[in-house]
Amino acid sequence: MRFIGIMILVLFVLSSCDREDDLPFELTAEGLVGTWEQYQYRGSTGIEKFETEYESTGKTITFFSDGEWESVDFFECDEGEYSVTDQILTMIFQCDDPVKTQLFRLKREKDQLIISPSCFEGCFYVFKKI
Repeated sequence: MRFIGIMILVLFVLSSCDREDDLPFELTAEGLVGTWEQYQYRGSTGIEKFETEYESTGKTITFFSDGEWESVDFFECDEGEYSVTDQILTMIFQCDDPVKTQLFRLKREKDQLIISPSCFEGCFYVFKKI
């Protein structure tokens, strides 16, 4: 009876390993494809660290497989091109914004994408794939 219980447990574990949805996304251009919504902002005043509530903001970035992106309420510019090299996201803005290119460091925490612009005190945008 114990043998049957162990076999059922082993089969359950092996069958759950085949599900692609459980695999973490990669910090590559291909791994970012899809729509991501900002859920949190983490930063520092220089004296103390803070973070906003973890909740839906409606601010999204959609990365397309052809290297283009679109944004809703996240950047002043709402479209452009992107690439990822060594966990650095390069975003090229296609609008009249004075900043045409911006670099972000990418990090992953479980199923969350952390995008960090160049901030002296340290700041992070936390995104969740929707």
